[in-house]
Formats: sequence, C-alpha cells, structure tokens
Amino acid sequence: MKPLDRRTFFSHSLAAASGLVAAPTWLVRAFGIEHGASQDPQPGAVEDPVAKWRKEQLAAAIVTAKAHGKPLLVLVVPDEKDKVWRASRWFGAWLTHGDALARETFGLCTLVCARMSEVEEMAGVRGDTVAKTTKAVTMLLVDPTRAGQEVDKPVRATRIDPDLPAVSDHGELLSGREDPEEEEVVRRKGLAVMTAALQAGLDKHSASLDELAKSSLRTLDDAQQKALTAWVEVGTPVPAELLVLGLPELRRRLAAASEAERAARLPQLAAAIETVVVRRQIAGSRWVNSRGCGPQLHEIPTPEEMKHEIMPPCGLGIVPPLCGRFLDFYTKPADPK
Repeated sequence: MKPLDRRTFFSHSLAAASGLVAAPTWLVRAFGIEHGASQDPQPGAVEDPVAKWRKEQLAAAIVTAKAHGKPLLVLVVPDEKDKVWRASRWFGAWLTHGDALARETFGLCTLVCARMSEVEEMAGVRGDTVAKTTKAVTMLLVDPTRAGQEVDKPVRATRIDPDLPAVSDHGELLSGREDPEEEEVVRRKGLAVMTAALQAGLDKHSASLDELAKSSLRTLDDAQQKALTAWVEVGTPVPAELLVLGLPELRRRLAAASEAERAARLPQLAAAIETVVVRRQIAGSRWVNSRGCGPQLHEIPTPEEMKHEIMPPCGLGIVPPLCGRFLDFYTKPADPK
C-alpha cells in the first residue's frame, strides 16, 4: 500500500468527520481533543497527528451512535502488520459488495475503524473483549450510552470473530494458475460469514430489531416519524439519511408488509444504505481505489468504480476479486518529506 505524505493525508482529512456529530464538551475534556484539531494540524505540532486524527474520528462516532440510537460497530484495525492489508480488503469488499442482507445489517449500526487500544482508551471497554486480536477480521459492538464517561458500570461490548476462508493476498504474480471466478465465489462466502457473524453478535448484544427500532425512534421527532410512516404506506419520498436513521423500524414494519410492498420499498432502502454508508467515508479510515499503478484516494466512487473488475496494476500482480475498493486505516503517519 503506497504511503501518503503528510500534506496529502491532511488534505484528504479536512472533511474527515463529515456526517458525524461534533464532539461535545465532555468528550473534548475526556479525550484531550481540541476544537478544530482536524483542520490540518502542522507537522510537528503534535507527536502523532494521525493518531490524534483517528482519536477524534472515534470520539465523534461515539457521539453519533448515541445521537442516532444505534450501536457502535468497530471494524477493528489489527495490531499485527501482516493482518492490516487483509482486514482492509475484507472490510472493503463486505461494505462494497455485501448483499442486501449485509447492508441491512451493518446499516443498523454506526461504523468506525479503530484499534483495540483506542476503543479501550476512549470508549472505556475493558477485559477480554478488547484483548489483542490475531485475526485479520474482528469487529466490536459497543453500547455508546456510557462510552467515554467515567462511571462505575462497565461499557457493554460484544466481540465478533468470524472464521473466514483462506484467500489469496495482494501482489500475487500472474502465474496463470489463478482462477478469479473461483476465488470470487470463496470470497463471497466469506462476506456471508461476516454478515451472519454480525447478526449473531447483535443477538448476543441484546440488540434485537425491536429494541433497535425503539432506540432509533426515540431520536426522531414527530415529523420524521410521520414521514417514515408515509414512505412505508404510500411510498412518499424521504431523504436517504432519514431512511437509514429509521432503518430498524423500517425493517420491522416491512417484515409485516405484503410482498408487493416489500418489492417496492426494499430497493429504495438498499439505495439509501449505499448512499449514506457505502459511498461515504467510514470514520477512522479512507476509501482507496486500486486502479493503475498504486492506490488512489477518492471520495465518493462512481457507479463504474462500484463494479468489480479484475485488473493487473502495471502487469505485476492482481487485484483480488471484489477488492478493488478497500479501506486505508492510516496505521502510521508517513515520513515527513
């Protein structure tokens, strides 16, 4: 993965907290976050500006999850360097190419990328839940209600460790032995495993659809709730953001709707999740697109970029199936040059 220089990093981080609720005073005090700290800090102003940036991202995501009445879903950044690339590929493929069930499941949560140590420090999660992971893909569900606050009760969190199939890593030579179609089938099975693991994690976390619906509805005013009811009953258009905010309640209602109503509404719901979650930055990371010689940062992918494409960058290797778009976690700052 091509490292980014500091100027490039911060130029792409100016809108890092886009869509996130601003951190309140208690979080600023608790985490030592300065107002405006995401506004392009100068090299040398802080010891590690990348770590500080991700701390701000996690803090804002905690507040957003609480404000939206949703659990925080942490896509864990592995501590082991050889696992980081695999994690970025798996999570990117899952978010970009996951089926409708995958999107309807991770859409129930507020997503953020962070290390275990960052979750422990900032969210207050303790014990085995935040023990070092040896897997490429680990997720945490965190109750944002008390996260980051000094209280006697521990922060409720559920660890998710899906068992994924073995697939090829990046940079393999084109030997003629690779079978992209076969590997795509295997990787899609892995994506289904991730979705099933998250569903099981939500159950273990006591986050049933009914409970999530109650929690999210409490964050919506009367006008927003009436708009969602009109959308379900007669298809009155509403903003994609509102559909995602009300996703738990909408899924609950559509489960009891007629087949015709579900056929009319579910595609709209899927499009809203793609717009609000899949096509936007995941807090604590940036989307990267592998096309040509080396990765390129981008904001919102075009429809063509969302399609899977096997492509040999510079003729030296292959982009694994479904992995043309992945997450860059900024695991360490680039050398100042």
